[in-house]
Amino acid sequence: MTTPATGDLHLPAPLMPGDLDPARSRPAADVVNRMTTRTLFGYRAEPDQRDWRAVEPVGDLAMAVPSTYNAGLGASLRSYVVHLRPGVRWDTEPPRGVTAHDVVRGFARACSPTARPAGIEFLLSGVRGMRGYADRYAGAVAGHERDVARHRAFRATNAIPGVFALDDESLVIEFERPALDAVDILALPCLAPAPVEYDAIVPGDDDFVRYARSTGPYRIAGLDPDGGVLLEPNPVWDPAIDPLRERAFGGVTLRPGAPAPDVAPDTEVPEVLHACLLPNAGPGRPLADPALLRLVASAVAPELVAAAAEAHLPGVRAATRVVPPGNSGNPGDGPDRERLDPDPPSGPADGTTLVLVRPDTTFASVVADAVAGCLERAGIRVTVRAIGAAAHAELLYGDSDGDGEHDLLLTGWAARWRHHNYRAYLQPLLTRRTGRVDGTVFDVLIDEALDADSDPRAAKAAWARVEEAAMTRAAVIPLLHGPPLAARRVPGMGQVTPMYSLGMAADPVALRPEGSPAADRLPV
Repeated sequence: MTTPATGDLHLPAPLMPGDLDPARSRPAADVVNRMTTRTLFGYRAEPDQRDWRAVEPVGDLAMAVPSTYNAGLGASLRSYVVHLRPGVRWDTEPPRGVTAHDVVRGFARACSPTARPAGIEFLLSGVRGMRGYADRYAGAVAGHERDVARHRAFRATNAIPGVFALDDESLVIEFERPALDAVDILALPCLAPAPVEYDAIVPGDDDFVRYARSTGPYRIAGLDPDGGVLLEPNPVWDPAIDPLRERAFGGVTLRPGAPAPDVAPDTEVPEVLHACLLPNAGPGRPLADPALLRLVASAVAPELVAAAAEAHLPGVRAATRVVPPGNSGNPGDGPDRERLDPDPPSGPADGTTLVLVRPDTTFASVVADAVAGCLERAGIRVTVRAIGAAAHAELLYGDSDGDGEHDLLLTGWAARWRHHNYRAYLQPLLTRRTGRVDGTVFDVLIDEALDADSDPRAAKAAWARVEEAAMTRAAVIPLLHGPPLAARRVPGMGQVTPMYSLGMAADPVALRPEGSPAADRLPV
């Protein structure tokens, strides 16, 4: 059982209000979703990151993970029958039970062109008929993306073929092909159930806070004048039927200016891609020229970038490939820059000016300046421009290229699951961005890799071909690998448990005031 909630918790949260909508789920909002929103499957917070229970998803809203042993996974290994845990309720007046129809609605909202959650590409390529549904959805609201009636009408008259409710307690989710990481994909926050009240808003709208409903231990109470998010205890949450969460606070404030947790490199988990460049090869941009793009990729020296960045991020080192060490796609025998490009190209670059956009952080500033120095030594002028978190997220996750006036996007990437996660790095970086390099080539290569996923050996070889093409074509220019920065201490809190699925941020529902006893864990 959980101990009574006391005191308040203050955490930093650089969020836009619309990011709180699970349909728009992006990493900065995942901490809030963990506190307010339950998903079909989820992960336990385990102090020992080597514990298998920190890696394997378990049932959250779902009674159990579907398998051939419990008749939840069909013989084709593509059809999942999910039975919902009874008793989970929305904080409505009066409280209303969560149904399979709410889950179906959540899938549909994630397909909205105004949502664009971070994990959408895994779903569009995985769930049967979901890409076609998303394409029709975008067409139905094109030019009227803020018209809630158009969104509601489309969802009311169209369905995702591979997602349907059998009754209030059960639903079926069908994948296009067998996928070893299917349950990890279904654990993504963007697939949280959506109550009927969400039909009144456009997915991802900043007005979401007014309509928000909760299934977790806390609920959104509103925004404070400083742009923070106020949470309060959810009175209908029942800890007896939630195997993943605790509640230890009488209130939570997530504010951009709150003290950040102390962090340190964690060497017990796979490394992450701390920095890479994503070229914009759209029409009329300089990097649409393959020769210039290859020259840029060869001119950037990750070793020099790492030397500049090491003082700001201990343990960081030069990346020789896209997938970082320790992940399932990098056992140490894959492609690397030196092998793929033994003879760097040369050619006239004088007069070329590129615009490099970066997050507005000190670390990104240091990395961008080091990259610019490399390119300028090759005769390529660089204008570095800092952009805010919202603009950066739109370039990374959305289909927009912003104002179109950029050539290189500096970003990083971290997988949200640890096993069979080759594609967790490659697929999102190579799809959906306006101006991506050789898009149709990578669409074919990725489809071939997904088709091989039921055979681990064949899948590994197919994803290796995707990674090799990404580097030879300079679709992704890897810069820095290294251990992720894991939360080690939150001011005023006792034991801190970082979670891989949260980017090694502290699990907010496992935090307790310093000196308070730990709550008992419920069996899964």
